[in-house]
Amino acid sequence: MGLITGMKDKHLKGLLRHIFRTYKDTVMRLPASVSHHHPERGGFLQHLVSTGKIASMLAGHYPRIDGDLLLTGVLIHDIGMFRGMSTGLEGGYTDEGHLIGHVVLGRDILREAIQTVDKFDPELAIRLEHIIIGHQGSSVEGSPRPPKFPEALLTHLIDRMDGRLDIMFREIDNDPGEDPYTDSRNLFRTPLWKNYQR
Repeated sequence: MGLITGMKDKHLKGLLRHIFRTYKDTVMRLPASVSHHHPERGGFLQHLVSTGKIASMLAGHYPRIDGDLLLTGVLIHDIGMFRGMSTGLEGGYTDEGHLIGHVVLGRDILREAIQTVDKFDPELAIRLEHIIIGHQGSSVEGSPRPPKFPEALLTHLIDRMDGRLDIMFREIDNDPGEDPYTDSRNLFRTPLWKNYQR
């Protein structure tokens, strides 16, 4: 993945390389969700690339942000899906996905991957765990803890923005009506303007 090449932190780079080598086939086939954003085969990879590019842009805009930590955060925030979703044609959640959830599964995968990187900083490991734990934003949305530092907050916001835009584009593109607005029965609970492009 080209986004990883420019990273300066050798531990984070090594961690990401291990994760994406280990789960390469899964990443290529997995949807990002069952029925929400990027639900098609390969949607997980689309979401990763998009959020990675956004993270790189924002890290350049905010000098106080650790760009390598933010990029790692957005690239690993949903790794629990590797065990939580089926890559088969039928799709859907696995038993682990239903019973444990992708947030906890992601933390498990991260902990396993960290063991493969020599002398990985324990404080950095906790930061990454928190990014995964907090990426949904709040307990109402499925996070045991809300984001408590800037890179964790940005990971949540970037994930949310990319997912919501994908959903909005799908609603607009798939609305069959002749009306310039979609039906209001959608995630946003409002008619969406189909003629928004100039």
